[in-house]
Amino acid sequence: MKPTVKVFSLGGTIASSGDKGKGVSPTLGADTLINAIPGISEKVKVKAENFRQLPSPHITFDDIQELVKAINKDIDLGVDGVVVTHGTDTLEESAFLIDLIYKKNAPVVLTGAMRNPTLPGADGPANLHDAVMVASDRKSKGKGVLLVFNSEIHAARYVNKCHTQNVNAFRSKPLGPIGWISENSVRILSSPMPTFSSKFTSNCSMARVALLKTAMADDGSLVNCVISDKYEGLVVEATGGGHVTPKMVKPIIKATKVMPVVLVSRTGNGENLRETYMFPGSEIYLYERGVLNGGWLDGLKARILLSLLIGSGANNSEIKKVFESYIDGKLS
Repeated sequence: MKPTVKVFSLGGTIASSGDKGKGVSPTLGADTLINAIPGISEKVKVKAENFRQLPSPHITFDDIQELVKAINKDIDLGVDGVVVTHGTDTLEESAFLIDLIYKKNAPVVLTGAMRNPTLPGADGPANLHDAVMVASDRKSKGKGVLLVFNSEIHAARYVNKCHTQNVNAFRSKPLGPIGWISENSVRILSSPMPTFSSKFTSNCSMARVALLKTAMADDGSLVNCVISDKYEGLVVEATGGGHVTPKMVKPIIKATKVMPVVLVSRTGNGENLRETYMFPGSEIYLYERGVLNGGWLDGLKARILLSLLIGSGANNSEIKKVFESYIDGKLS
């Protein structure tokens, strides 16, 4: 008996078309995307739903939470796996959020395209084919939410977009892909660490969290704007291993008095230092004054996690514990 996979289309480049010279926008439905895959119905029974028809910068937290509710409903009705087609601009963020709030074992796989269907070498059909293969394979069960792109299988909790145009636009840090697709066969050689607390659900509130990247000679004015605009949390992408300018110190400490502040690195690789440097604006200096260590999470993921934690009612101590457990790989 063929496995059943449900494809939810949310728009993005993979579903884009338009007149030459005027750009493209998401207009193609899920059925059109599936029909572009030769022979897929011989391997898998595919169902389709046009869930959203949006460029990915237009997708909101509410859209993704509603998507997870729809996914759960289809899984409960007997679907073996789910594929979500999505624009690549915010694909890593949606994948991470789904990974935090989706609780079932059936595979959920996200994919998209870098080249829209009007271009030579459009990669959407190949990516969608591979994603359906992964979603229909028993080896994918219980692996958390996955992202399939360019024949590689990534865990949502690690993956990020690293190129504006290249078809090999996604990478995973620090461990790389957990598998790949070869000759229509799924290879999964490792499993990601366990997911976060089970209290995260698709009904969780999402707090308003700001994300700021620091730069040379930053005067901290934007931190003051975050405070005055009544954000509920702040993620700071600091330089190097977790350092900010002297003028940023006072605004950041002020922010810790009214909201959780999480420090991550802007470098894109490695983790924040914990106990190496001690000067105004260094990691030790900031941690001693209430700033939380985001470890090796990047700013995008730290923002989503912090938003969920605050929205679920976690206090500063609980938030610190979750981020520390992520750093140590000892999640419960």
